[in-house]
Amino acid sequence: MIVLDDARYAPTPAQWRSPGGFAWWYLELLDDTTSGLIAIWSFGLPFLPGQAQSVRRDEAQLPDRRPSLNLCLYDRGRLVGYCLREFSADEAHWDGAGAWTFGDTHITQVDNGATRSVRLEISCPVSGSDNPIAGTVVVTGPVPQRNGADLELGDSPHAWTPQLGVAWGCVALRAGDFKLRTHGRVYHDRNVSSVGLDRLGIATWLWGRAALPDRDRIFYGLWPQEGGGPVVRGIEVDSKGHVTVVRDLAVELGGAHRTAFGMTGARSVTLRQGDREWLHLDLSRRVDHGPFYLRYLPEARAGETAALGASAEIIVPSRVDLGLHRPFVRMRVDTGHGNSPWLPLFDGWRGDRWSRLLKHLSGHRPASQGRSVGGPSA
Repeated sequence: MIVLDDARYAPTPAQWRSPGGFAWWYLELLDDTTSGLIAIWSFGLPFLPGQAQSVRRDEAQLPDRRPSLNLCLYDRGRLVGYCLREFSADEAHWDGAGAWTFGDTHITQVDNGATRSVRLEISCPVSGSDNPIAGTVVVTGPVPQRNGADLELGDSPHAWTPQLGVAWGCVALRAGDFKLRTHGRVYHDRNVSSVGLDRLGIATWLWGRAALPDRDRIFYGLWPQEGGGPVVRGIEVDSKGHVTVVRDLAVELGGAHRTAFGMTGARSVTLRQGDREWLHLDLSRRVDHGPFYLRYLPEARAGETAALGASAEIIVPSRVDLGLHRPFVRMRVDTGHGNSPWLPLFDGWRGDRWSRLLKHLSGHRPASQGRSVGGPSA
């Protein structure tokens, strides 16, 4: 199903660079009003249209043939800006260590002893607009120290790695007339696999995390494809970067229900260690709802301690990239050519999406494509 990898070392090509494999880096920064962003940069992202289908047909390309950048901007818990841009292979580059380029977006990771800093200089084109989502994200925290910690789930082609311990950062971005300038706690991890997501033996993937004052608590609930109850693991990363695995957890889902797209969601998740509440998440605030994916920005607690921020997701790998849903997923992906005419309704800042749709339908092409654009004015 999944193994825990070491954040001090970059993944080797053998871990991800095979047909159907993937490598994605996830970074989340939220302040105490739940304003902030999620950024995902990747090669072979399993959720891109046609990717999972090509794996199922044994026709998959190498993952570095499908690089992409995903941005989600939040204002007080509401999704107000979005970008999922797929790049051609010659527009994206990773040096194998700590430098990435995706078009006009540049990402750098620098380690200084036990501390890591990550900087994103973002410029992501927006359909129907001359102005990209643009700005800067800077985060800093301890490098997690695995020190032999093991999920004890056996061998797996999928390696998951927390990239920062208790970390903080700041963001200054602009999308249309929306300006995001804030600071807050950061969560950052990495997922790599040499096989497709639905070949990992996972029927349902439940993931969540909560930022406590002195540590991060992260959990997985993984339901096996062969049936039976979930395999549950908890992970703590403290302010020094020390990683501890918690194996004796039980998960309880409250208010299970079927969504309009056929997914099974929940109103709450509680993880217990014996009689003790290890983590509780209120899932009443759902911010992304699709045919294979649900995302939440919950209120959370660990016993009597309130979390400073939290997030959770539910994925059903077998539902990813089904033919029935693929045209709707394409509406949210900017490939730079041959896009859905409805892309502006999902791309960029939501406040001007209708006017951008009219520009897009009239044949307007953003002048920002193909040139660098600076960040927002303060």
